[in-house]
Amino acid sequence: MMRPAKFALDFLEGQEFEGFTRGETWNGFACPLFTREQAERLAEAWRARGHEARYDAGADAFTFQMDSGGEEYDTFPAVEADGQRLYPVGASCWIWDEI
Repeated sequence: MMRPAKFALDFLEGQEFEGFTRGETWNGFACPLFTREQAERLAEAWRARGHEARYDAGADAFTFQMDSGGEEYDTFPAVEADGQRLYPVGASCWIWDEI
């Protein structure tokens, strides 16, 4: 069952993002799901750290640059979860902490 939760990344220290969890983990780290608004907020924080981050309306997905000036990107398309359209930004690949 999905429940609301707050999440943080060391890379974006001091910032919290509201999302949802099903209690799943990847290598012991949280696997969050975010509303579009929270994913946009996360993309803004990502850009403030010097990395590219964008939303592609045609694909309904968020893409994040993993290295400044690098060519590695992670893309997270929307998923349906409990009747909501959510974005699993960093789920199963980033080091998210549920706080």
